[in-house]
Amino acid sequence: MFCSVLFFVLLIFVDAYRQEVVHSNVSDVRQLAISSGCSMYSTENNGTNLIMHGAAKNSYYTNLSSDVLVVNDKCDMVLFGYPNKNTVSMWKPFLNIVVHFVPENIVTLPESGATKAVFIKEYPVDSLLNVKRVPISNTVDRFGFSIDISDHTWVVGAPGTPNGILGTGGTPGYAFVFQDEELHSCRSIYEMSCYPESTGCVSGIDNWLKYYGKLKSQWASYFIPSYKNVSWYKSWGDGPNETKQLHISDVRQVQKLCLPLEKPFYKGTGAMLNKVYNEHRETYQQFGYSVSLTGDSFTNGSTLFISAPGDTKRFMENGAGVNYGRVYIWDNVIWPDGQESNTTLSWWQPNVRTPLKLSLELATYQAFGRDVSASRDFLAVSIYPLYEQTDKPFVILFRCKAILSDVELATGTNREVNGQSDCVEVDGINIDDIPGNPLQYLDVNDITYLDGKTNWEYVPVPANDFQNKFIGDNIGVVGSNVIIADPKNNKVYRFDIEGEFREQHLTGNGHTLPKTAFSTNSQHWIVENGVNSLTHYWNCPYGYVGGRKECKAANTGYYSNDGWELYTSPCPKNYTTTKEASTFCSPWTPPLIPGLTLTMMFIYMAIIVGISIICCGALTGWQYCCVQKHNTLYNTIPTVEQNIYGTYTHTNIVF
Repeated sequence: MFCSVLFFVLLIFVDAYRQEVVHSNVSDVRQLAISSGCSMYSTENNGTNLIMHGAAKNSYYTNLSSDVLVVNDKCDMVLFGYPNKNTVSMWKPFLNIVVHFVPENIVTLPESGATKAVFIKEYPVDSLLNVKRVPISNTVDRFGFSIDISDHTWVVGAPGTPNGILGTGGTPGYAFVFQDEELHSCRSIYEMSCYPESTGCVSGIDNWLKYYGKLKSQWASYFIPSYKNVSWYKSWGDGPNETKQLHISDVRQVQKLCLPLEKPFYKGTGAMLNKVYNEHRETYQQFGYSVSLTGDSFTNGSTLFISAPGDTKRFMENGAGVNYGRVYIWDNVIWPDGQESNTTLSWWQPNVRTPLKLSLELATYQAFGRDVSASRDFLAVSIYPLYEQTDKPFVILFRCKAILSDVELATGTNREVNGQSDCVEVDGINIDDIPGNPLQYLDVNDITYLDGKTNWEYVPVPANDFQNKFIGDNIGVVGSNVIIADPKNNKVYRFDIEGEFREQHLTGNGHTLPKTAFSTNSQHWIVENGVNSLTHYWNCPYGYVGGRKECKAANTGYYSNDGWELYTSPCPKNYTTTKEASTFCSPWTPPLIPGLTLTMMFIYMAIIVGISIICCGALTGWQYCCVQKHNTLYNTIPTVEQNIYGTYTHTNIVF
């Protein structure tokens, strides 16, 4: 429903970025969301408002409200997560439509004998209207815990039931990709980046079709009954109309089902460790805890990141060497789907570097993947900071595309837009990089919490759960920035993508911990910075940089393709720009002297001939009028000479 919201906007420029301060008539902000097209604030008691960016500032309202909130760049789709109700609500503000997504009830126990707690579950819809049941194959819990969106493709995490205070009761986690209102695929910790065979471990969709042909056999339905209901292109067997390999047209159906329990193989690390698979599996790894999606399912090279940070309910100093964290990666690949209509399908291929993990895993549990944020080129992963080792990073930075040379950066060439990701750790941000100490609020009870409990087999987090409220639980990759929210200290810290500190922003709302929000693959972020006040930040236009309170165009010979920088970059040798505010450089070429047209050549020749004739005529006239010809002019010059007698005589010289 379209409505009017009381606010005004003040546009100012500060330090090579732009900001607008939005004053609203609410003081109970529950959550914020932002995209390139709009800003949103969800309240405790008064629904959610969406405000379009731009001069018009049109606004929309819904009575939905949630702590989990995302919006796409077009602002025509908003998602609310309700993990305690296993529900995701979709709001289409321009159409005033709300759809609630709730998993279908799981009522069939598999032949494998999986426990009822893991595989039997009903999902009530209460009094919801316009409910769409999701045909999931496995029992899930906390559906809606994490969400991300790109255009009309979205992913939702369901990290399962967390462990209790005795370290038991946890259930498997999953994540699900949707295209608009349709389930696209199930993602789990058991997907492989390569498939074992006699010659080694191979990858690619052809090998995937070959390896997972067994999904048509009783092996799959033994673990997951839903596989019995698939209409296969060809059935399992050895006859002429049967095959043990999947057909490309089977992929669309199979992707929607979660894979059976099986020890996965990874291109970089080999098979999953037995102690992880046999003893722990994924029951407390919380796969789906944080998600990040860099593009839609129609784009080659879109990347999906899903974290499994481990058992966050276990005290970090009681890791016992078995608690860990991982981040799993998929790249979207577009393939012909084998249909006569020549349509295509989207296949999320496990990346060769999946899963990412800490380069050095300590005895202390650090929850690698407690939050993830990504863009097309970069990934940031947060972990628990170590309050006694503040020089150790708590945000790990990865570059996911090839490093470009100075010339490639300046000219915009060889940028990988649709290529698969290749995430390599490049740097990190630690507590010592931040002005002051953001952990200084810890008291002696927090630091000595483990005292007297070292003989416990399982130590749960303390009642105040300070480790999960550590700085780093909300991070964002925004353009060339890595932004870290610190609501405990009413601050937000902005670093560049290589971990260099840029700026500290003050936040606060006067009564609760202030909210900060980002969006994937965007240049925009938003924060509470006063009572009834939100501030939306975004970059200067490309080609512009700034000192304080201004965005200035790059001079000729310089360029800028990053609106967050203070200074422009000079073009490399033999490259230049021909105008201000350039975003890339072009090869320098010597200037060409313009030539004459044929008409101008004849005009110049006529002028030259005319001037020559006039000069010759003038010279001839001068000679005729001023110089006497054929006569002799006699002139005498008197001289005085002394003779031999000492007297003087006068003589005239004639010529």
